[in-house]
Amino acid sequence: MNQTSYTNLLVNPVQSWMNFAMLSAQMMMTSAQVVGQRTGGIMLAGAMPTQRDQQELTMMSEEKTAAVVESAQAMAQGVFKLSQQLAVMAYRQMLAGVPLMMSLATSVTPQQSAHRQANLVRAGLANSAEATSRISNAAPRIARKAVKPIHSKVTANHKRLSKH
Repeated sequence: MNQTSYTNLLVNPVQSWMNFAMLSAQMMMTSAQVVGQRTGGIMLAGAMPTQRDQQELTMMSEEKTAAVVESAQAMAQGVFKLSQQLAVMAYRQMLAGVPLMMSLATSVTPQQSAHRQANLVRAGLANSAEATSRISNAAPRIARKAVKPIHSKVTANHKRLSKH
């Protein structure tokens, strides 16, 4: 791998985590507005909430439950997919190392052995960097998928409650 490739491997996770942080911050700000709107509605309703107020309270708990279930499903799917990818990658790395190990085992001279050993180490380090990058990129992607259903509900509620 060249220097640019290594730099990209390091920068992409940072960008992914920044995108996740921005989505989370937006969700928290919008959520605070929704809580304020709903609290104001509850205060205005007082001891005698209307049918519409009661429906809003019921919908609050149903939406939260649905969003949490959807979030858990998204996270489980992401983790399951990542574990499959890691298993395939580990198997491929094992298979890729076999010819290099066989080459090392059949070395005749010490120079040849040193050269082949260096090739084996170089290949192992390159594969390790790629695996680390995949995991580093997958974690924020899974987190973003987990937050997305909650973000969608909060945003939809904010738009709906802002109209009233």
